[in-house]
Amino acid sequence: MTLEETLAEARITEMEIMRYADGVLAPERRPIVRAALATYPELMQLLESFLFTRGPLVDAFDVVLDAPVPARILNVLQPRQQPAGFFDWLNPATWPQLRFRTPVFAVAGLAAVALLAWLMNYAVRYDFIPPDRQGVAAPSTLQQALDATPVGASVQLVEHLAFEPQLTFYSRLKLWCREYGLTYGNNALWEGRLACRGTDGVWRVLSETNPLPSKPDGRLPDWQPAGEDALGGLATARADLKVGDVLGVEAEAALIKNRWQGRP
Repeated sequence: MTLEETLAEARITEMEIMRYADGVLAPERRPIVRAALATYPELMQLLESFLFTRGPLVDAFDVVLDAPVPARILNVLQPRQQPAGFFDWLNPATWPQLRFRTPVFAVAGLAAVALLAWLMNYAVRYDFIPPDRQGVAAPSTLQQALDATPVGASVQLVEHLAFEPQLTFYSRLKLWCREYGLTYGNNALWEGRLACRGTDGVWRVLSETNPLPSKPDGRLPDWQPAGEDALGGLATARADLKVGDVLGVEAEAALIKNRWQGRP
């Protein structure tokens, strides 16, 4: 069984496991994810990989940042007696005191070590990723559905999991993006998502809603918490990204036919 099929059978998503690892998963979904982790060893391995990249791998660079600066480098960087006047700079006897090269290379070396540790820290935490590669790559079956399914159609990805695109638009990242819904079971749960197609042709999920008890049909479900919009995060992400109008049926069909090449 593939990872995508396992996730579908467990009725959870890879993003939910990532949020569980970060401790930000919605409380009502935590028991469901915990049960799935206990049932499927491959999902537990996925969780452990997320925990490792957020813990030991990042903490390893703290040793470099916290280590004391060697005394030899400190001695090089300490202020030294400089020539008293302007004309003393013309006296070759005073030049050895200036030691031009050593401090420059010492400072550059320290800066390089600090910069490398900083970059690795942020790269591991997914903050130092090119804009067109951010997000979580969609599974292969979902990739195919996003590539080929027009708005208004519905595709069964695996048993008990259906895909339905909602709209397509061009983004400020110069990428095509799609908002779509996933229906779990016999309309038992509905989840909205937003994904963009990178320059490498891979669709990556940038935003998603918590699972809703039914597909929103012009209004939100009755159980939503007071003062919160169950679809607000998705709408905000779309508003931050969208450039121009949502594509019409004919324009979207032409874009799919051209394999997502071209701009509005």
